[in-house]
Amino acid sequence: MIIYLPAIISPLIMGYIWYLLLQPGRGFIFHMLDRVGKSSWFGNWLGSYTTSMLVLILVNVWQYAGMTMVIYLAGLQAIPEELYEAAKVDGASFSKRLFYITLPMLIPAIRINVVTNIIGSLSVFDIVMSLTGGGPGYATETLSIYIMRMCYGSKTGYSTAVAIIMFFIILIPVLISMWLTRTKTTD
Repeated sequence: MIIYLPAIISPLIMGYIWYLLLQPGRGFIFHMLDRVGKSSWFGNWLGSYTTSMLVLILVNVWQYAGMTMVIYLAGLQAIPEELYEAAKVDGASFSKRLFYITLPMLIPAIRINVVTNIIGSLSVFDIVMSLTGGGPGYATETLSIYIMRMCYGSKTGYSTAVAIIMFFIILIPVLISMWLTRTKTTD
């Protein structure tokens, strides 16, 4: 439940919570480190490209790890126990059961997680907008934020063209992952 809890919070709210936690000189983490005499460890984590990108990645992974976990858990629960029992009777080792039963039976869950994570990571908007606004400068600006800036900057046609390009940028890896995780069916 604790791992899944961040998945039910809006990404925008999650970004604002982390923004309040990470503010230099007045954020909660700064005050906690200051109480133990280690406030010098805390810098402006959203002020440089390297640390702000690291924070964005960690917050995004933390928020969506629960949803991914639930999909894998459902996939594992859908594997019939009889397959493992038959493999044990036949003398299959743990690694053989993993590679010949578990992973092939998890392909639908893997496909769902890969596709949703590709789409989510290439079109991320909320976390970046609430934590860094695309900054420092334009260092953490995503294509979604760029499209929004162009649209509200009187370049609606241009932003529409970029959005179509973004669609294909997302479509290509999704199609490749769908092709790589396809299952062979015999009818």
